[in-house]
Amino acid sequence: MARGSSSNALNKLDLPTLGGPVSTTWMPSRNSYGETMSCSQMLDFQARRANIKYKDEKGEKRFVYTLNNTAVASPRILIALLEVYQQKDGSIKIPKRLQPFMGKDKIAKPIF
Repeated sequence: MARGSSSNALNKLDLPTLGGPVSTTWMPSRNSYGETMSCSQMLDFQARRANIKYKDEKGEKRFVYTLNNTAVASPRILIALLEVYQQKDGSIKIPKRLQPFMGKDKIAKPIF
């Protein structure tokens, strides 16, 4: 994953983020940033377990290097979306980029 590309996705949702190979998003209830996306190089660890190999230019079999990637940690990004966009009346404002998928611009406040 290109450095900062995960932050770019979150920036389209207008959420405050810190970029890099691990992207974090502001979570008001924590009063801090929480990890919402990550990408780790696993080198050949996972490939050895799965026996995934390739042939190099000399024809020798070698283990591939793999990545462990969480594109979007759904529960964590949902926390950030709900907390950042919650209105004083309890309703949730839907970010403009998500409105076409939601079919509305707001989730009404809960009625108990």
